[in-house]
Amino acid sequence: MATWNSRGLRGSTLEDLINRTNEQYAGKKLALIQKIPTPKFLVFYNGLDHKVPDRMELRLSDAYENPVDEPDLELKVTMLNINAGHNEELMNSCHVLQEYARYVARVRKYVAEMPLDEAVERAVTECIRDPGRIFEKESRGGSKSEHF
Repeated sequence: MATWNSRGLRGSTLEDLINRTNEQYAGKKLALIQKIPTPKFLVFYNGLDHKVPDRMELRLSDAYENPVDEPDLELKVTMLNINAGHNEELMNSCHVLQEYARYVARVRKYVAEMPLDEAVERAVTECIRDPGRIFEKESRGGSKSEHF
């Protein structure tokens, strides 16, 4: 019996599991099925709408022109609000994300007072000075607008 192979799976436990599953299906004269890890789709939101909750489920079918009760194709995505002050548990467990949210909040605050490039420069400088920073002095290469 032929086994299924993919460059990234050769010799892996996942490949062994897929092949054992295929053998079970073949023994029952059923179509072979390729097992994959269960996907989880996440989207981070850092927009300006203050009414967006910490967590929200989005569905592809909500965008369909002609909605149906049971669409043939559905995708559920969990959207997490990563603006400063939201999803405290997530932010406390992922300091890089927390620091990114602080950086974005600083840029937004300063852009109201100065041009964007100056606001980004000021926010980056402050983030470098703060302990637990995500920006190291070496990371300042390239266009400053890339940081935003």
